[in-house]
Amino acid sequence: MATNTTGSSAYYADAVAFNARDRYRLDNNFDATALARYEPGSNTTFEFGYARKTRSPSIYERYLWCSAVPCRPA
Repeated sequence: MATNTTGSSAYYADAVAFNARDRYRLDNNFDATALARYEPGSNTTFEFGYARKTRSPSIYERYLWCSAVPCRPA
């Protein structure tokens, strides 16, 4: 197997194909939090809360480039 500066030729081909692709991504993340409090008397308090959180993938989750069997995500 031929080797070069990036390792085996199979990984080199994967790296070249990965780097040639378009990497533009737009994540529309919207986070919101709401809290309501109701005090019907001096000894009683009710609270209700709601939250919404959006998570974007990390660089390693988004750009896994190795096509070898151990590198593929499950």
